[in-house]
Amino acid sequence: MKYKTIESVTGNEYILLDKELGLKHNPGEYKISLLDGASFVTTHGNDTLRVTYPNYNHNKRNSSQDEIWIFGCSCTYGWTLNDYETYPWLMQNKLSEFRVINFGVNEYSTVQSLMQLQKALKNRPKPKYVVVAYSHLHDHHNIYQNYWKSIYQKLVGRENEPVNIPYCTVDKEGNLHFSKKIAKSSSHNSAISNYLEIKLSKFREWYYKSHLVSKGLMEEFMKICESQRIKLIVGGLDDCRLTKNMLIYCKREGISALLMSANLKSLAIDKQDPSYPNANTNIKYAERLTEFIENNEAKILKKTKKRARVRNNSLGGSRLKNAI
Repeated sequence: MKYKTIESVTGNEYILLDKELGLKHNPGEYKISLLDGASFVTTHGNDTLRVTYPNYNHNKRNSSQDEIWIFGCSCTYGWTLNDYETYPWLMQNKLSEFRVINFGVNEYSTVQSLMQLQKALKNRPKPKYVVVAYSHLHDHHNIYQNYWKSIYQKLVGRENEPVNIPYCTVDKEGNLHFSKKIAKSSSHNSAISNYLEIKLSKFREWYYKSHLVSKGLMEEFMKICESQRIKLIVGGLDDCRLTKNMLIYCKREGISALLMSANLKSLAIDKQDPSYPNANTNIKYAERLTEFIENNEAKILKKTKKRARVRNNSLGGSRLKNAI
């Protein structure tokens, strides 16, 4: 994640440390200038989440509106995009009967998204839909590969201050184990140390079975959503083999899943400077997710009308019988 400057319109720091999640966004408006000369404006509400509509204020929640919670990393947050270009904002424009909440945070893993969901359910009314935006890149995040620590440190802006990053591993029986690791910049940046770090990271990925960890995390999302009677949707951000494999796995486990973009290639072009979904890709994301939710709402309405007809016919038959 490379950028030139972050200018705070409201005077706040862009990122805050968080004891549980590692880091989170700070409320306020920010203008971020990129190295290529482009810039974008991003706004975080008082709840630290990126806004999805003008005059965003979740403290004034409309009780008549069901909510859609979208969890993910910087792709969902909308890095390099203005507020109004992100797919959660675009979905909000199309789904006016819902309130769309963007839980996406820069460099978050599925582990942190799961923790966000658990915390949010304790503090606010449950949503009707939970969307987990998944990319194969999250496999590395979930087991906390060490090469991500420099990204966290740059985001925080205090390279000597440790950041507690939650991560997950899986044992031989397939059980998940949650833990935390301190991310702190090292003064050793030689070519040899970087080479050894890459080799060690590949070994950790194999040892901790990162993709299996991600599947286990989706199962945890499913358990929570089923217990709360929330509709869970897993959306694939890219068309890579591992992302498609995850969607197939979710469907087999009874989780609704869809490929949000059939044309976006791997996001892992450069792990230190990944390419992010542009505005056009976010339009596609919004279209596919919106269509999926609208179709599901139509199915619910159809079932509701059918149950009402059956109930009315049953009551009508009872009244006729009593009259006789």
